[in-house]
Amino acid sequence: MAHKVYNKLVRDNIPEVIEADGLIPKTRLLGAVAHLAAIREKYPEEFQELDEAIIEGNDEHILLELVDLQELLDAETTLRGFTLAQRHRAQMKKREERGGFEQGIFLESVIEPEEQVLDSRRITLATYDNSAPALAEYFRCIGSRVEDIERAIELHGGTNISVLELGSGDGRDGAAISERVAQYKGLDYSAGMVAVAQQTSPDIDFEVADMLTAEFPPNQDIIFAFASLLHLDKNDVKTVLDKCFASLNESGILYISTKYKPEYTAEWKQDKFGNRLFYFYNPQELISLVDSNLQEVYRDTQTIG
Repeated sequence: MAHKVYNKLVRDNIPEVIEADGLIPKTRLLGAVAHLAAIREKYPEEFQELDEAIIEGNDEHILLELVDLQELLDAETTLRGFTLAQRHRAQMKKREERGGFEQGIFLESVIEPEEQVLDSRRITLATYDNSAPALAEYFRCIGSRVEDIERAIELHGGTNISVLELGSGDGRDGAAISERVAQYKGLDYSAGMVAVAQQTSPDIDFEVADMLTAEFPPNQDIIFAFASLLHLDKNDVKTVLDKCFASLNESGILYISTKYKPEYTAEWKQDKFGNRLFYFYNPQELISLVDSNLQEVYRDTQTIG
């Protein structure tokens, strides 16, 4: 006797349908927890069958698959202790407040008012200022970016190198850079982080400055921006990049690192240090913000954590 295994949730009348065909179904009744789990496993199957019906162009089949999805939603609603009437009222209330999905509105991005952007920067800055010693200890455990620093110096290939670092933070990278170059200057928006850097390395030139408004020294060989542009939106990053290329000499190198996502986006992060707003970029997005002639000499993507 052939025995075909399904192991899936089926409609309530399916056993009778199978018996009417002269076959013998083997079933069991699921408890509430297992029933909910089986419903969750059923959704992908029904979505796949809907996709197949759409590809076929079979309107009747499409309608029936939509009905199957609705039946699953109804069953899950009831199992979770709600009535269909309650769900309908909640649906109507949310539709009144936020609308439905009938118009096909696709949100691409949101332009933040200038004041809101400034507030975001102030909140992020306050986190660095208020948690500077704790953040410095955390960064110290990570260590300085010696490999990146030496790579940039090697790519430049010159002597008596002059370096500007944007977002010098606790100074751990500044200390490694200054040991290897003729001239170094570090700028950071956070007075708290600069105080830590100056205490740790009093002989190195660290300055409290906003990279958006500060004057960059001319004729720089290398500009580093290690994980500092990631607190700036696209407009501000473009401003900084334009200033960098005006500051670099003809053979100068801009060496930056940012947080990566396939699409440009902004996310708040709340942790033990406070609240910080991070912007995520991809390489193409960054290159599109550059007006000057740019020759890319190195690119790397790393997964950290």
